[in-house]
Amino acid sequence: MRAPIVVSAAAGSGKTTRLVQEYLGLLKGGADPARIIAITFTRAAGAEILDRVALSLRAAIGDVEALARLGSEFDDCYRDRAPTDPAVVAGALRQLMNAPVGTTDSFVQDLLGEFALDAALPIDDQHVVPLDSPLQVGDADAEFEAAARQVLDPPDGPPPAAAVACFAHMTFGETLHTVKGLAAAPPDGPLFDGSAVLSSVRDAVARAFRELRAEQPGFGDSTRKEHGAWHGAVTAWIEAGMQDPAPHDVIRWSNGVAHLTTAAGRSFKARVEAQQVAGLDLGVTTLSVGAALSAAAASATGDEAIGDELRRNLLELAATTRPLALRRCAEQGALDYDLVLEAAIHLCEQPPPRLRSRFEALLVDEVQDANPAQMRLYQAISALPGGGERLHTFFVGDSRQSIYLFRRAEPKLFEALLVEAEAAGTLEALPDNYRSTPGLVAAQKALFAALLADDDDLGAGMA
Repeated sequence: MRAPIVVSAAAGSGKTTRLVQEYLGLLKGGADPARIIAITFTRAAGAEILDRVALSLRAAIGDVEALARLGSEFDDCYRDRAPTDPAVVAGALRQLMNAPVGTTDSFVQDLLGEFALDAALPIDDQHVVPLDSPLQVGDADAEFEAAARQVLDPPDGPPPAAAVACFAHMTFGETLHTVKGLAAAPPDGPLFDGSAVLSSVRDAVARAFRELRAEQPGFGDSTRKEHGAWHGAVTAWIEAGMQDPAPHDVIRWSNGVAHLTTAAGRSFKARVEAQQVAGLDLGVTTLSVGAALSAAAASATGDEAIGDELRRNLLELAATTRPLALRRCAEQGALDYDLVLEAAIHLCEQPPPRLRSRFEALLVDEVQDANPAQMRLYQAISALPGGGERLHTFFVGDSRQSIYLFRRAEPKLFEALLVEAEAAGTLEALPDNYRSTPGLVAAQKALFAALLADDDDLGAGMA
């Protein structure tokens, strides 16, 4: 399988130019524009790429106006890449207006329209619903609410036990809203029981206390008197040898100690902040005891088990609701963007024969802002030929320019592409910024160096 070409391009380094070069090279090699997918992050960026390609094609056959508009850029960047056969250029120019160049959402809309008879929405791992109705991208909220209402208040029987358990702590409206939200956007990261989190925080705090107590005999005696509400339980634990498990009361007492301005408070706070909550991998970050202590202290009331049970019931109800809602959305043709993307992914991962040979190249700009679902789509498109073959695939991006984390963008996905391309010898770098002054570039590099100095995970993707 051919490895993708991956270009790590700093801001102002000419990544659009590099993408246009790749596009022109494909045309020169005989590719049809209708079979070259070029994904951009905005419609304006797509229009810019098409404009540069068209100008370069016309300049390649001597069009005076195109040569004047491009100026020295044509000789410096595009002349060697562009086809020069007039027939090839004329054919490419005719096809450009219909070429699949634009945003991910516009591409998936066109793809599902072209393969409407094969399009389906996956309901679960075994079932799909054909998208027979005309596809309308819109708000699927009403269908998810109707499905959640059906689960919570079945028309032909009593509510399920999980719903009854939720109603003991939440109103019907609160439960409906929560279940609908969880069904529409299932958690995609690790989930932890509140009692497990508190136990981990308690153990880390107790460890810090034992270390200080060993170094400073009598440490904490005076602060226990100042925080007498938990004096009895903490004193009994100390007198018993401070064995695990410590009482949960130590969390509240320790939170008070960590906020003291005394020498004891400062020592304890420093020791606590040096530790991490064991066993909690939060994906983008780790959880320090210092950051968790205040929240844990407020929660250490003995109600954690109730909260854990409530959450488990809500997730169970959401898991029942989601397939019902997806079926309703598919039957009504009312899909939001995330569901349209799911349908496109399913189509490309299980393509009909005609789709396997439909495209020959995939170019993706600003790939650092792709979220996991979009990256899954790109990988499925790249693998369309099957049999271990891959489309000509080209990615360009820069982790330092990722600005869409709030839309679930995941720069680490780009990092994985960099690793793959480097191993295959298909990694390119455009490190020079031609847009900004040297002083500004130096300041930016210094800022990122400082930000990433203590974060190896991020630094690897942004170096």
